[in-house]
Amino acid sequence: MEDSRNLRRDYGRSDFDIRHRFTVTYAWRVPAPTRLPGWLHALASNWQLNGITTLQSGGPLNITLPFDNSGTAEFRDRPNLVGNAHVPFNPTGPYLNPAAFAQPLSGTYGNLGRNTFSGPGLNDFDVSFVKSQQISGDWWLRLRAEFFNVWNHPNFANPSTTFGSGFRLTSTPDSFNPYFGNGSPRNVQLVVELEF
Repeated sequence: MEDSRNLRRDYGRSDFDIRHRFTVTYAWRVPAPTRLPGWLHALASNWQLNGITTLQSGGPLNITLPFDNSGTAEFRDRPNLVGNAHVPFNPTGPYLNPAAFAQPLSGTYGNLGRNTFSGPGLNDFDVSFVKSQQISGDWWLRLRAEFFNVWNHPNFANPSTTFGSGFRLTSTPDSFNPYFGNGSPRNVQLVVELEF
């Protein structure tokens, strides 16, 4: 909260507001061909395609000053918005225009609202192919190939939101590439299961 004596200054999107989110899961048991000889029929039977698709818009970004500009000891001050903060997307450049923000006069609050901007969205397709083969009686062998982020679509973490930081995309612990967030680059996992 920027000013505990004036709650209207903090009217804005909640910190967990994701405006648009679409998630679908699917499973399709591939029909077995009917006119194949024994071993070909066994090879082409019992396949399944599964997947989870998630598409969402970005979460809110609350731009704050790294110091107590207002002198209230609440340390939640925001800068002034003095220009157009939007820039063409460049994963190695700033996510927001740093020149669009300015430090307010000492002892005052900035004019920027709470959670005014949105971070990058998410586009993630996870798919698996499963082949089940009966070995004997109740014994089944399952071979599964899982593809996470199958289209290798880049999903970026939120940029830094501290005034003066440059608003660059930040690193996240779940990826070797420091620019990727949830939904790291394509990963493939092969699994063998024996069910009895």
